[in-house]
Parts: sequence; C-alpha cells; structure tokens
Amino acid sequence: MALESKTMGDDTNTKQNVKSSPKGIRPCNLSPDEIIKWAVEAREIFDRRAAREEDTAGPGPDRNNLSADELLLLSESDSSRGFLEQFEAVIESMGGRIEEKPLFSEEGRGGGAIRVHGNGDFTIYHLDGDGPTMRLWNIAHELGHYYLHVYDGQKSFFAKQLGDSDEAGLDDEEKQASDEANNQADYFAAAFLMPPDRFRAAKAALAQDGDGPRNERERYALLAKKFGVWPVLVRQWDELLTQAETDSQEISLHVGTAAAMR
Repeated sequence: MALESKTMGDDTNTKQNVKSSPKGIRPCNLSPDEIIKWAVEAREIFDRRAAREEDTAGPGPDRNNLSADELLLLSESDSSRGFLEQFEAVIESMGGRIEEKPLFSEEGRGGGAIRVHGNGDFTIYHLDGDGPTMRLWNIAHELGHYYLHVYDGQKSFFAKQLGDSDEAGLDDEEKQASDEANNQADYFAAAFLMPPDRFRAAKAALAQDGDGPRNERERYALLAKKFGVWPVLVRQWDELLTQAETDSQEISLHVGTAAAMR
C-alpha cells in the first residue's frame, strides 16, 4: 500500500511504501540512516515551532547554551523537564494531546502508546508514574510511530509496547514486524533527542575541563543532562555514531525498548 508520508508540520513530502497488517504495527521501509534524517528534520521543525511558541508566551528553558558547570547543577529531572515543556507545547499546536494512564489500562500496559484518531488528531500516553526523562523518551518514541508509520491521519492507528497478553494474539511474523517497527521508533527517538551534528559538537565542547580531559563517565553524564536523556543512552549513541564514522557504514542501532530503560 503506497501512502503519502506524514507532513512534518511544514512542507516536507516524501513517498514510501508501508506494508499493511490486520494486527500489530508494520515497519516502514526506510533505512536506519534515512530514519535518522527524518528525525533530525522533525526536530528542526519542532525547534522552530517551539521558538514561535516562546515568542508568544515569553522565553522558555534553553538547554543548548548551558555551560558544563551549569549542567552539573541540573538534576536529571530538571534537564528533561525543560525539553518536555517545549515539546508538549508543540504537540498541542499540532492537534495532539498527552495523557497519563495507569499501568494496567489498555494504553498503559507495556509502557507508552500513541493513538491516532485522524488527521491532526492524536493522543500520546505515558504511565502516571513516569518521571520527566521517561516521559521525554516516550514522547520521542511515539512521535517516531507518528512520522514513520501513520501518514497524515489517513488511517486510525494505535501503537504500544506489547505485553505478554498482546503478543499471545499475534503470529511469529506479526511479532517480528511489531518489534521491527518499535526498533525503528527507537532509532527515530534517539536521533530526535540527540541530533548527530549537535551531539558531536556538544561532545567536543564538553571533552575537557580546566584540568584536562574529562573521564568517560563524566562526559556521558554531562551529555545526558544536555540532551535530557539517560547516560546509558548517550553511551550507546556515541558508540554507534563513532562506529559509523570509522567504518563509513550505515548506522546500525538497537537502542532497546523504553521499558528496558525504566
């Protein structure tokens, strides 16, 4: 089934093929590098929209220009919360909503979820006990489904991490397809939250302090606060980007599900 891609809030239009399935989520046919490019473009559009929102509402939090000393003073929650405030405002401007759900609800079982009701009408769910970093990752992951697997509200859509009871209703092919689609959303989420060019620039800027090179643990902690994610995710992303540069090969990423990060 050929569907027009989700227009990322501006004027981007791309065609691609997506397999349809009566059950589960089906992956798109974009390569990892292409997914990363889409995510970077989506992030740029989000940042432009966030800037417009700030012009109306006044200045918002800025994590991009904090010094290492300022980053060190931030808690993990504080670093994620600033991005959350910006992204939630943009999602609302797109016609989206963000809601909390209890763990054992349909939307909450297994982690976060997204339900698309139609064009410009969607809801992202997170668990009511999730902290800011988990919520930020969940939003980015579900936006990956929205941009990669939904397509302008041309079909209703529901995606979530599958629990045991959900998987019981899927055959092996459908489970594999759903896993692949969720991995694609992980690719998108990592690149959306840590665009490669920004990540490399921040890594270089934070490589040393006044006494010389920072150790790896401190570097990853600072980068995690700068981008509002976990240090373990920063390490994985750094290793994959470094490998891609060294090998001159397409990036191969398996970030791991949001549930594994919880």
